[in-house]
Amino acid sequence: MKTVIVTGCSRGIGHEIAKQLSTKYNFRVMGTSTSGNSSVVHTNFHCFKLDLSNSNSINDFSLRIRDHKIDVLINCAGVLLEKWDEDKINMSQLKSTFAVNVFGLIELTENIIPNMNKGGHIINFSSGWGAIGGTQIDEYVPHYKLSKVSVNMYTR
Repeated sequence: MKTVIVTGCSRGIGHEIAKQLSTKYNFRVMGTSTSGNSSVVHTNFHCFKLDLSNSNSINDFSLRIRDHKIDVLINCAGVLLEKWDEDKINMSQLKSTFAVNVFGLIELTENIIPNMNKGGHIINFSSGWGAIGGTQIDEYVPHYKLSKVSVNMYTR
């Protein structure tokens, strides 16, 4: 049975991926959410509490799963904190966005790599807003966009 970690499994894309992998594909799924809860219910699914903005939380999660060999890490968790029409940089929101979307993703990934099975995969979810240029230049949300550009570069 393949073992998969899915971050951000309480809602959105992460929730659906965790649900499909555990129920339809019969993978062992270790999901994470900031609350430690998810509405996914299956014997192959377990949800762990993980706050990607907190190094202690990342380290605690990494220690809890250290005895498991991981086949796939799927980084879905992320935040968009600013208002959709905000075009100015708010340093506090920028730092909070990067703490989760960039620094937390990188710290978690680097902690999990030693547990990866040979031939394992890491999937980092990003956004078209993480592209420099493109058709969405008139959209706002600069903090989120900057964080996704960083995720794309880390992934490369």
